[in-house]
Amino acid sequence: MVYSNRLPLKTGVVLTMLALLLALKPAGTLQADKDSLDWVSLEEAQKAAVEDGKKIMVYVHAEWCGICRQVEEEIFPESLIQRLVERNYHPVNIDLDSQEKVLFNGEEMTEREFARKMNVSTTPTFLFINKDGKVLAHQVGYNPLERFAALLRFINSEWFGEVSFSEYLEIIG
Repeated sequence: MVYSNRLPLKTGVVLTMLALLLALKPAGTLQADKDSLDWVSLEEAQKAAVEDGKKIMVYVHAEWCGICRQVEEEIFPESLIQRLVERNYHPVNIDLDSQEKVLFNGEEMTEREFARKMNVSTTPTFLFINKDGKVLAHQVGYNPLERFAALLRFINSEWFGEVSFSEYLEIIG
């Protein structure tokens, strides 16, 4: 009996078409589905933060950013992250290259201008902002799931402002 490692033509065509469809998915898109966060506008986040005291988590990303796609695929869909964000933050996403208008601290600007004003030059960048519109912290780059969860906890802990994030990680073990 002769075995072949080649797929039948029909199966190969179907697999090729499936691969093409997956490749055509827009890069870096943030979809409002069960695997995403409940994104709000910057203006809505600021109003809500004043009312409930939660902090604002701004995710600055770019369509061309591969690491951003990794965050969107590996970190945001995780239920742990969704729970931490829902409980403690108003999540906002800002496209580094967008000309869409946002309102921040009463000033209208484009998302790109907002990123520049916040000194964001690398994506992804996370900004943590208090209810008064003051930036509390910047986090640049990718963090694995547990480290990102620890960061979300740290920003809301009594340790924030008292110790560095590295020291906090040592304290919590």
